[in-house]
Amino acid sequence: MHVVYKAADPLEAAIVRDLLREAGLSAECLDEMAWGAQGELPANLFPRVAVRWQQEVARARELIRDYEHSPRQSDWRCRSCGETVDGSMGLCWKCGAQPPGEGSA
Repeated sequence: MHVVYKAADPLEAAIVRDLLREAGLSAECLDEMAWGAQGELPANLFPRVAVRWQQEVARARELIRDYEHSPRQSDWRCRSCGETVDGSMGLCWKCGAQPPGEGSA
């Protein structure tokens, strides 16, 4: 395995892993279960993302660089229920409504 990314937490590791898998790479998360032992293990143990094959490393790092430099979408308020929704979500987590400006009004 070839480590290509050190994540801040297990959720970020899963997002990067899935991004790489969608591109057809053999990505896996490493050390994600150790996150729950924080305080008992060394503080430098973070979840990591790795690819199986050396020939995937350059493509994985390119995709990760694009991910890290992509603009963060702004949070939005749901028209249906009024809930504030994270900008990366395509639907309201509470009621399932689409973001403003998408779908039919």
